[in-house]
Amino acid sequence: MSVQEFIEGLAGMVESVPEHADVLALRRLSIKDTDERLRRFLTMTADLCGRSGKEGDWLRQSGSTLVRLPSGGRAVGYHASGAMMVSAGLEPLGYVFGPGEDNESLTAQLLDIAKGIELEAWVGRGERLEFERLWQIKASATDPRETVVDAVTVRAIGAFRHFVGEVPVWGAASATVKIAAGARVDRMNIQIRPTSGDVVDSVSVISPEQAARAVAGQLSGLLTGSEFHFTDVAKPVAFMFGYFSHGKRKTQAYLAPAYVAMVQTDGEETFNHLAVVGASEKEYGSFCGIASDPGPAESGRQTATWAEQAAAGRTTQKKTEVRARSKESARPSR
Repeated sequence: MSVQEFIEGLAGMVESVPEHADVLALRRLSIKDTDERLRRFLTMTADLCGRSGKEGDWLRQSGSTLVRLPSGGRAVGYHASGAMMVSAGLEPLGYVFGPGEDNESLTAQLLDIAKGIELEAWVGRGERLEFERLWQIKASATDPRETVVDAVTVRAIGAFRHFVGEVPVWGAASATVKIAAGARVDRMNIQIRPTSGDVVDSVSVISPEQAARAVAGQLSGLLTGSEFHFTDVAKPVAFMFGYFSHGKRKTQAYLAPAYVAMVQTDGEETFNHLAVVGASEKEYGSFCGIASDPGPAESGRQTATWAEQAAAGRTTQKKTEVRARSKESARPSR
């Protein structure tokens, strides 16, 4: 397709854009503030994770505070963003779901847990958390005779999105809850940047076409030196308006309006690209520019679409079924 067709295709994916949007100040958290938030988080999740909420060895690290919990569990608070994680330390293949657990049942369990631990307490006035989607981690196995055991659900993960008024905050999932059978909480993440309640500016929002043109300008440098233009191999996947939250290890002073573009390029290899551009003429900090990840290999196993995962802050497509054991559980967390 031509560059103009690419721009028009991308711009046409935006559902609705306001004429003006507020720029919000974020709270500046000290290390002491981060530790206090982490203590509160541990207390709120103690019962569901089988703890008293006050145990553990606290270790100050560069950029984070680590809490070593009993039975292999741990918690982390990130100084730059206030993001938090707590893990119960369950065995990767412990507490596997039975065959009767369908998506509706798993979603209901996740919503009950979110309500029980008052997940909404981490957002400010006029803000909310909205359930976004369900993931499942599955496992299967085979013996030397190549007899395959039917896949079973090992973990269910619910992703929640932070909204300020009616405007979503894109980036990593604002909160995730991972559960095992019996509604046991295996892991929880909070990546909600606390707002200060101050509106520092109200800016005019540029049109989707203008923002899409800026995205095209960024992407045009991806194939430097090639006989092809990027639009020869690229196709728009999604284009969204909202605020944008950087990664948990990066500081951020404001929530400013932005456009988030997801683009896929096909060639000898498939790549997924995530580009973020400001939604106003004024700049309130730099956005992440372009992130790229290899697309998924061809496989007959069930996969979640990259657009859905990227909308939840995951730019890499991961298979929802693995063999013998969960690779996610085996991979060390950051």
